[in-house]
Amino acid sequence: MENNKAQNKVIESEEPWLRKLVALLENWPDFKDLSNEQIAAELGISKRQFYRKMKELAGISPNLFIRRYRLNLAKKMLESHQFYTVQEIGQAVGYQNIHYFSKEFEKE
Repeated sequence: MENNKAQNKVIESEEPWLRKLVALLENWPDFKDLSNEQIAAELGISKRQFYRKMKELAGISPNLFIRRYRLNLAKKMLESHQFYTVQEIGQAVGYQNIHYFSKEFEKE
């Protein structure tokens, strides 16, 4: 029980960092040229620190976090009916290959 409280305090203290990451992703135009190196640089940390921090806070790799973020955004776009085709949605969240986007979307 004490361990969970300590872990929750760590996560709460790092919450602004996660919010900063999400805000960065929200403002990244079309997810073009999105790389862990660039995100880490924007956050003011090294690529290695970025990987460690993501594993510690979210329990997943940066790549998986970003993929899930993009696919969740695609789901919201699909539900909002703002886009006409799956291809438009895929491109809006940074997938150029519609077949790959569809496959990833189905998996998630």
